[in-house]
Amino acid sequence: MAGFNTGVLTRKMFEYIDPRVITPARGARLGRTLFQIDDKPKTWDDTYKYYWKERMGQASDVVDRATDLTTVDVTYHEELGFITQKGSALEYSDEEIERAQQGDLDILGDKTQAVNDALADWEDRLIFNGNDDSQKPIYGLTSDPAKAGFQVADDAPVTFDKIVDPSNTDPYNDANKLINWFIDAGNKIKFLPGKSNAQLVLALPQREYSLLTRPYNKYSTSDTILSMVQDTKHNGANAVFSKIVPVPELSAEFWNTQKGAAGKKDCGMIFINDQDTADIKVAMNPARFGRVEYTDGKTKIKYMERTGGLCIKFPAGFVRLNGIN
Repeated sequence: MAGFNTGVLTRKMFEYIDPRVITPARGARLGRTLFQIDDKPKTWDDTYKYYWKERMGQASDVVDRATDLTTVDVTYHEELGFITQKGSALEYSDEEIERAQQGDLDILGDKTQAVNDALADWEDRLIFNGNDDSQKPIYGLTSDPAKAGFQVADDAPVTFDKIVDPSNTDPYNDANKLINWFIDAGNKIKFLPGKSNAQLVLALPQREYSLLTRPYNKYSTSDTILSMVQDTKHNGANAVFSKIVPVPELSAEFWNTQKGAAGKKDCGMIFINDQDTADIKVAMNPARFGRVEYTDGKTKIKYMERTGGLCIKFPAGFVRLNGIN
């Protein structure tokens, strides 16, 4: 039987493996579809700095020969963020490759996709859930609002489940309560100076997002919470949000550490997703690092990613939504 052989990985195999890991699969890395990337941090930076400016001063009355006009001032505040890293590796044996070729199985493709998925999952968890490092904190959307600086809306007046419950005798009224609550929560951002025209994004856990599209009127399948909040009947002319997206990491299972019923509570988030509000700091996109290891007929290839997660520059541009389930 011909042996696959070798202790050396051929160039052709590298050309096949590397792009599968470095280029995320379509639909992966949800965070990168919501926030812009800043790749200015250098590969091995452990921290990064950014600045925000505070403008002070006001106009004063002008009279003839006045010498006491008020002056303005601009103060630049320096902030420090942290960069962390994660690695993943794929390993296969000569025998695995030969058996896979015999059975027309794409074992390299499957394993490289698994590496990609592992790094993509970690990146999204960091963006949406932050880390638990008290010394080098990286905040995400589900981080403690008091620590991250987020605004918080009062609990929803009605849950998504109740609105679409077939036994609900007045779902339209309940849906309107929820819509008005969304508007009030969004206004916490829009009423800030200079933010009246802000384009707001609504992020919800997967389950609550699915309830948005479920009809609450048994006589009309087009009557949904989504159709109301986005005014689909008028082609979005009075839509509350620029877009609404499902984010699995907002589900309680990913972040809520409380006990009992409280530990099952999901959260949502309304935010501005421009680069003045937040962006993703990337020091190293997924890349192969270290030497390829070949021992006893097994090959191991390692990959690493380094990122600062979500850099939240304007915390007031985020509003946490509680009590949605």
